[in-house]
Order: sequence, then structure tokens, then C-alpha cells
Amino acid sequence: MLLDYDDLVRIPTVKYLIDELNRDLTKL
Repeated sequence: MLLDYDDLVRIPTVKYLIDELNRDLTKL
């Protein structure tokens, strides 16, 4: 990744997308 997770979570939209991805991954 080009950015650290901490940098990404400062951007609400990116944090939301990451949270959505994590939710999808935990369903598998």
C-alpha cells in the first residue's frame, strides 16, 4: 500500500470502504 492505514482512516470515505471490505471478508 502507498499509504499507512492510519493515513487512510483520516479520510472518512476510505475508512468506510475499508470497513465494508473487512465486513465482506469476514463473511467468507
